[in-house]
Amino acid sequence: MSKGFERDHLRILLDGETAQQTDQPTHYFTPGQLIKGTATYSPSSEVKVDVMTVVFKATLYIGLKDNGQASYGCVRTQNQNLFRYEKLIFQGPHKLSPRTHEWPFEFELPGSIKVPFATGPQAIPPTWDVLPSVRVIYSLRLSVNPNSRTRYMDIERPINVWPFQHIELPLPTYATQPLIDSTQTPSPKSALTRRRSSAVNTNTPNLNVSISIPSALGAWQNFSVQLLCNGTSDAEYTLNTCELALKAHATYGATETPTPTPPPRRPSNTEILRRISSTDIMSRRRSNTETARRTSNAEAPAPAPKELFQICKFKLLGRGLQIPLDNTHITIKRDMRLIDMTRGDASILAPTFGISHFRLNYIMDVCVQMTDTKTGAVIERRGEVPLEILPGGLVEEGRGDDAPPAFHEVASPPGYEEGVGETGVWEGLFRSPAYTVTA
Repeated sequence: MSKGFERDHLRILLDGETAQQTDQPTHYFTPGQLIKGTATYSPSSEVKVDVMTVVFKATLYIGLKDNGQASYGCVRTQNQNLFRYEKLIFQGPHKLSPRTHEWPFEFELPGSIKVPFATGPQAIPPTWDVLPSVRVIYSLRLSVNPNSRTRYMDIERPINVWPFQHIELPLPTYATQPLIDSTQTPSPKSALTRRRSSAVNTNTPNLNVSISIPSALGAWQNFSVQLLCNGTSDAEYTLNTCELALKAHATYGATETPTPTPPPRRPSNTEILRRISSTDIMSRRRSNTETARRTSNAEAPAPAPKELFQICKFKLLGRGLQIPLDNTHITIKRDMRLIDMTRGDASILAPTFGISHFRLNYIMDVCVQMTDTKTGAVIERRGEVPLEILPGGLVEEGRGDDAPPAFHEVASPPGYEEGVGETGVWEGLFRSPAYTVTA
């Protein structure tokens, strides 16, 4: 691939874009929509071109640590091409003059695709380019002379895809999760890599702490964070901090049940009546033992690689909030949203999705610190709460006053929609897919 300045003369412009705009897309495409654009090539001198192609493809990049006993912490790479469409826009050989040449193209974004090791069509996943180890990338690639080693040039640009439709979600359903003592060691698969303050008391009193947050909600939905404490001591506690860390739980591997081993074939009468020597008997016993060992290993597939990646963190200050020990719900934060944790960036809050053997879920990592007002000891509790991110989600309570501007007409950053100028309230704050809500 050429690395000279001639690469700058290759451009991929989508409809509505100009040459002065950057290659960072701001528009999100939905399944069934046509992706139309123009491929341009402006050589500085006369150049011979044999073939020019435009490729529209989607790739699932996986690089997770293998949890097998003999893996030694190695990274398991499983890059998978979801689809690849190619169009020939120029057929030579022909010499192009030193001016701007343009070729239009269009691709239709499929709604479902067929992937290996999956039964039936699979819905396409969204664009998710948050972590280097787990990515879903849609891209357009313009290639000049792709079959040549010396005159080959190409350029690639990303395409944003959002296959979800906005829906009005019901009120969030809250789930209560007990928090464990920070001195206890969780399972290796869910170990938390958080540094604990030396001021935390290691002598844990008889105190049960639980967190109450929704188990499923949309990125723009309002929810509350509540604590429940129950203890037999006469101590009094005040809240110091409540730290919430949203983590992506990515898994990749065979999740289907293995195919059962077929029953052994019934021997024929000739085989039954055949005289078997003692040597044959011992040989058959060894063969049966080896077959049983292989069968037992085949029925116990290796666990699917899984890993937790922190996406964002949000710390709530208790400001001396007194926590009773009668197991009552104490609200420590009202009208909170997942979009607040990411500082308005909703592109990383893709709803829970899966394709083939890959699955992306979310976990809310919770760490609560409280202070004993009598002794001054700091008590820490922590836990992990499974969380499902849903598409859409309007504010149900107080939607007239609490909802952001133009939230009910377009639940997306106004900077990406028509009729909103540069003075919009969310201008420059949001980078997210567009949900168009009909009245």
